[in-house]
Amino acid sequence: MPSIVVLGKVMKGYGDITKKTYQHVLNTDDTAMANIEKAISEDRERIDKALKDYEPLVSDDKDKKMLADDRAVLIEVATVRDKVLALSRLNKTGRPGPGTSKSRQPLPAGLRGRP
Repeated sequence: MPSIVVLGKVMKGYGDITKKTYQHVLNTDDTAMANIEKAISEDRERIDKALKDYEPLVSDDKDKKMLADDRAVLIEVATVRDKVLALSRLNKTGRPGPGTSKSRQPLPAGLRGRP
C-alpha cells in the first residue's frame, strides 16, 4: 500500500476521532457517550492497522524513525483525549475551575510540524 494511502487513512481516522470527541463533549446522554467512545476505539484500531500495514514498506532508518515518531505523537494525543473523554463522562466540560490554565499542556511537538 503506498504511503499516501496510509497517510490518508491515518488523517481520516484522526479527523473522525476529533469530530467524535467534540460530539462526546457536547453530549450528556450516557448511552450516546458510550456509543461514541466505542466508535472512537474502532477508529483508533483502524489507524493502528494502517500503520501496521505500512511497516513492511519502511525503506530506511529515516522512514523507520518517522513512523515511530508518528506513533509516539498519536499515543500522546490519545492520552490527552482520554482525559478529555473522562471529564466529559462526568459532564465537566466547559466549566473552567481553579488551575485550569495551569493544567494546559503545550501541543505535542509532532503536531507542530517537522523541521
